[in-house]
Amino acid sequence: MDVSEILPFSLWENVLKQNVVSARDFLSFCSTCKTFHEFLYHASTIWRTKFAQRWPLLKKQLDNFSVNDWFDVYEKRHLMVSEAKNSLGDLAARFMREDVLHLSDAAFGSMIELANRYEHNGLFLVDELRCILNESPENLRLTEKYYATGAIRYLVLQSLTPRWCEWLKGSQPLEIGAWLFAQWFSPSRHLDDSILDNHLNRMVEETKIKLATINKRHPLLRKDSIDHAALRETIWPVSETREVIEALNFVFTILNEFRGNANDYYNMKNSFLNEVIESKLGIPITLCILYHAVARRLGVYCAPVNFPSHFLLKFLDHPELTTESQKYTYIDVFNSCRLMREDQAWATHAPPNLRPDRSYFEVPNSVLVIVRMINNVAHVEQSYRPTDSLVKRSAWELGVVLKPRDFDMRLALARKYFRLDVNIEKIIQIMEEIQEPLDEMQRAQRQHFIEMARTRLVSIAINDEVPSAPKLRSAFPHVQFSTGMIMRHKQYHYTCVVTGWDPICAASDSWKMQMGVQNLPRKDQQPFYHVLVNDGTNRYAAEENMVFEPNPASVAHMEVGKFFQEFCGTYYKMNSERMKDFPEDEGATLRYVEKAYPTGMESQ
Repeated sequence: MDVSEILPFSLWENVLKQNVVSARDFLSFCSTCKTFHEFLYHASTIWRTKFAQRWPLLKKQLDNFSVNDWFDVYEKRHLMVSEAKNSLGDLAARFMREDVLHLSDAAFGSMIELANRYEHNGLFLVDELRCILNESPENLRLTEKYYATGAIRYLVLQSLTPRWCEWLKGSQPLEIGAWLFAQWFSPSRHLDDSILDNHLNRMVEETKIKLATINKRHPLLRKDSIDHAALRETIWPVSETREVIEALNFVFTILNEFRGNANDYYNMKNSFLNEVIESKLGIPITLCILYHAVARRLGVYCAPVNFPSHFLLKFLDHPELTTESQKYTYIDVFNSCRLMREDQAWATHAPPNLRPDRSYFEVPNSVLVIVRMINNVAHVEQSYRPTDSLVKRSAWELGVVLKPRDFDMRLALARKYFRLDVNIEKIIQIMEEIQEPLDEMQRAQRQHFIEMARTRLVSIAINDEVPSAPKLRSAFPHVQFSTGMIMRHKQYHYTCVVTGWDPICAASDSWKMQMGVQNLPRKDQQPFYHVLVNDGTNRYAAEENMVFEPNPASVAHMEVGKFFQEFCGTYYKMNSERMKDFPEDEGATLRYVEKAYPTGMESQ
């Protein structure tokens, strides 16, 4: 009997599209019958459904493209699971002795090749890297996650650069730039534009509902839509503008509870629009951008004011007055959308000893607003997150994208690259591409960096790193601890994990003097251990100062995956690259763990 006589193929398709039927189940089903295989195996509608079930966020991104063969698309995305894993393994083998978060761009050439191999492969690769990074439990596949962090940062920044160039043309509003800014610094998350649009549109509708209670005849309530993207002037009379502001202030501060994060002002998340939307907490500039975006959609132009130390908004409230300083009312969104005159804004927010100058109240263009956000995150990193230099690198890279002719931006990026010892060839390019007229000091700085970069390239060519010989415990039986053990420092009480050891102190004499090694009972004639500490630092500790951690737990350090594949409850298991350096340590670690902790604890 023809199977189509049992059920029409359209019904078979509907059954096979169900969530309970996996792609593997579907393939098995098609193999049971030649007719099923012929008519259903390549059915694009079924594969489109299976794709959406397995990768829903990626399916939403692909909706922006015309896809004809969903079987082919599913197959290529499925293959990316193994292809991404192989590429990360290649990164680990080539750059095990380097910090993947600070590799030169050229290190990711194979990733770019993989991303460009097929149509949509770039999206597939980034999606797979995000799947790896977000996989639970978080203490497994640590090496893949470590290298995925560096790879995804590079790939996402490359994909965002054309979008920034489009935004720079001026047709897209400020909040889109702020959204791209958040994605630039959060590459492990996909920030769909619809999240921002939906949130802003919801607040618009909430404001209209509140406005109806203030003035049910307000013309905004009869207007279906407003061409807000290019809005530069309020479209309502003064009295009706004030009513919109009153309604929006209620929606922003009372209904949605947005407020300034005064208790944790320098938290990096305050600078990212997606985080502000989720937490309802922000700093003046991000809160103002949100308010500005909603107000434009309501026909009110609240101009940004790049005031020193405190970002503000202003709207035309007294057009009949002749004095410019009296025409505008200012909105302090950070402080519950407080309304104030210009003199009040100055008295409240002007830094001490700043001389009055009306230029501080001028409206900046959108690029300058984003540049201020760049400076904010760079300041936060330098002052409050000294161990995370990745943020500042990303900041200056974005600065050069937004202001390619700006000498100071290029100089800051060149200086950062040189300090990290990455993209040395690019330093020369960054400096030589400057076309703007330079003063004598700037010309000297440019030439200085070009010469330093050329000298460094010669040094790299001469001093290719020679792989170090494996360290065998059998050759150094006095070494007590081993790679992967969770330890505690006797004096400073920090928790750490051992990543390697030297049979005696291998540091320079100046370091030994600075750290007081000569004051230790065993001085420098004892094993010293390279450790990753819970506070994010890397340290070099003497054996006599180390003891077993009585309550072992995973160590919160971004480089854990550089050395270890997983956390096993009481110790870390080395990855294959680290085992080449310490081939006898894994067995020693297991023996020590069995002695130090109760039976069975290591399997937790």
